[in-house]
Amino acid sequence: MVYMHSTKKIRRGSMAAFTEALEHIIALHDNHGVRFKDAYATVYGRIGEVITVWEMDDTDSYRSIIDVGLNRDAGKEPEYFKWYTIMVELIEEEVVALLRPIAVR
Repeated sequence: MVYMHSTKKIRRGSMAAFTEALEHIIALHDNHGVRFKDAYATVYGRIGEVITVWEMDDTDSYRSIIDVGLNRDAGKEPEYFKWYTIMVELIEEEVVALLRPIAVR
């Protein structure tokens, strides 16, 4: 099991549009084996920051969504590419980390 932790800085005034786009992306990511776990917005800290957490079986699922988003497979999934493109316009900055669980006692 691999987890994707994504920290995004949303453009000022774009949070509602981002939330709408995220709802579409959630369903489209699921088709690639990238399952939405949760999303968080800052209360104190960096204004306009959103953290999303996703779960996947392996890193191949991540590569699959990146290929579509970067237009490598856009012709195969125009709806995904449409929402990915909208999402990119709403995000000022993004940092993605793929994580694996560690044993903690």
